[in-house]
Amino acid sequence: MRISWNEALDIVASELKRVKENTGNESIYCRGGEIKRTINLHGGCVDSWMADSLGSWMNTGKRIGTYQKRENGRFNCHASIGDRVELAKCELIVMWGVNPAWSSPGSPTYHFLNAKRAGARFVFIDPFYSSSAALLADDWIPVRPATDHALALGMMHTLLSEDDPERNQLIDWDFIKRCTVGFDASTMPEGVDPEHNFKDYLNGEKDGQPKDAEWASEICGVPADRIRMLAVEIGKTKKVGLLSSWAPARVNNSDSWPQAFMTLGCMTGHIGQSGRMTGTSTHRASGNNGPPLVYSGGDGLTPIPNPVGGASGYPGGHKPESGICIPGNQIWNAILTGRYTAGKGDERDVDIRLMYHGGEFNLLGSREGQAKGVKAVRNLEFMVTHAHFLSTTAQYSDVVLPVTTRWERYGSLNDGNRETLLMGSQVVEPQYESKDDIWITREIGKRLGLDVDEIDPMPLKQQIYNAAKGAMVVKEDGKTFERLLTITQEDIDEMGVEGVPTQGRIPFNEMKKNGTYQVPRS
Repeated sequence: MRISWNEALDIVASELKRVKENTGNESIYCRGGEIKRTINLHGGCVDSWMADSLGSWMNTGKRIGTYQKRENGRFNCHASIGDRVELAKCELIVMWGVNPAWSSPGSPTYHFLNAKRAGARFVFIDPFYSSSAALLADDWIPVRPATDHALALGMMHTLLSEDDPERNQLIDWDFIKRCTVGFDASTMPEGVDPEHNFKDYLNGEKDGQPKDAEWASEICGVPADRIRMLAVEIGKTKKVGLLSSWAPARVNNSDSWPQAFMTLGCMTGHIGQSGRMTGTSTHRASGNNGPPLVYSGGDGLTPIPNPVGGASGYPGGHKPESGICIPGNQIWNAILTGRYTAGKGDERDVDIRLMYHGGEFNLLGSREGQAKGVKAVRNLEFMVTHAHFLSTTAQYSDVVLPVTTRWERYGSLNDGNRETLLMGSQVVEPQYESKDDIWITREIGKRLGLDVDEIDPMPLKQQIYNAAKGAMVVKEDGKTFERLLTITQEDIDEMGVEGVPTQGRIPFNEMKKNGTYQVPRS
């Protein structure tokens, strides 16, 4: 039923008040967006950790070398793969669940095509024959969904059983000894049971089940001979790119996929050398990974702490030491059962009555177990969603608030791939009755009696200026950084913001006119 903005905002604010008064802020769950600022000021909410897209790569990656700190303090989740120049040096590229033609912005498919033209052989491991495979694949290995880990174990067992330093060396023992711990009993970290080493697990020393190709084949559906052939090919080829998307780690019981995949790379030594790489190749960094060569500064907004949840940063960013912060893959169970696991041996009660979806999130469309999710949200007393379109989550919401797209807002300054910074400008006025998320956030804050100037302390144009002022670009040495933009007092006056002129590599107006800056490469 269509209602007015005033009526919709009144309903949302009254439900937030009602649930807080009846069962406390611990019964409110909020997922992303500016609305979090209002809800945090209103007493906070249950939070969650883990990412919708990255699956278990989010928290595992920091521990196994696929994450690194960026120059501006944020994590770079594409650190372990070479860029497009290094990609073209590979002799074999294994695309494990990677479909850049569909899922990655920019021009990654072109970079992969260049690698193919340079002589790389492409093997795709994927449940379906994707558009990327149709263009690039020399071989396609269909695998049953969510059985990637078993396939990798079968390949690693083959490497171990068929490795022969005299005739057929498949394992890079030097890399394992220099760069890893825990492969066998003699290399376990101090204080850890030697029986938990990987080699003994692979051979089935403890459970009596070797993780060989026949065992893996029964699970993943790939013939045992094909598993062995691929393992040997990866081990014998000098320069291999082992590339996984985030997708295999985005399903139930896939927590250990990042460790399994990176272990395969460690065993073969295809890590950190020219034309040799193992890790994730996804999103804007697909086909062109590595540390950023240009990036924007911060928006200048001061975060508002969450008194209940305690999570910080990017949604799913950091598991807090205290507070109600639920692992993302437990949300549906937490609503249905009133329980969640906070850590090993640490189960806690929770009573979620209201769910708020801000920031364009579509939780029912991005979390595993959609049927269970539908059952869970039907168990709620109230759900509200900000949405561009009538997404799955919006369809099950009590109130849907139509929000503007990026094209309808003042502008933006975003990192593109590692070499590109993008500046967007408004191209159309807000369509129909859509409103910016921050406008909605302020209006709900008013109805809750909050200080809207604390919720929204600066206009979007000021945030963009702050980000532009702090934009940095790599120097000719490829290591140190300098300011990207020259911003004059005239630019500041034209934007109507507060600030001081800065001196950089290119004029601000040039960046605004072109909409992009590309770091020169050779």
